[in-house]
Amino acid sequence: LTTGALNNVAAQGSVETFPLVRPAEANKYQGVYIYLDEVGLLKKLPSNVRATAMAESCGYNPPPQFYGDVFIGRVATRPMMKNVDFVVGKDTDRAAEWMSQAVSVNLAWQQEMNRIQGKSDTQPPAAGTDGKAVQEAGFSFTQDDEEVEVTVEFDENVDKKSIKVVFLPKSVKVTYKGEEALNLILFEKVEVD
Repeated sequence: LTTGALNNVAAQGSVETFPLVRPAEANKYQGVYIYLDEVGLLKKLPSNVRATAMAESCGYNPPPQFYGDVFIGRVATRPMMKNVDFVVGKDTDRAAEWMSQAVSVNLAWQQEMNRIQGKSDTQPPAAGTDGKAVQEAGFSFTQDDEEVEVTVEFDENVDKKSIKVVFLPKSVKVTYKGEEALNLILFEKVEVD
């Protein structure tokens, strides 16, 4: 990709929504969402520390990073979908009723999604999600919701053509000259590209 192509995409922009809390019975089916520029990072917009702190207060750990200005809105989904007033000062206060319920509502939503997807309710904390590589015996890794990046170190004089990597839905295997260098069992199934 050229710089010009990236700038062209960034100039067009698009609005993305991020749920601070999803509609649920506990919050009278009112969701609160951040509306943001989905290419704010590419546009090199400044980090929005207040929006990130608000997401963290709602139970996101680690919190997502937002860039540029955002809009926060509330939507009721029952009995019919409609916008609901969101008052700056009152509803942006960390003691606001919706925000005090957000952690438990978000946790219940995630547990239900895990149940539907066949995942356990008590998943271990995700190491390597803070942008820092986790060092293990013979390899290191980072991960996010979409990808896992695994790094296996070899000597500088390694013959690159002798390295073989096999991706399977629940494991990654690396061999060098037929010798196993890594056989990593993954926590969840992955889609192999």
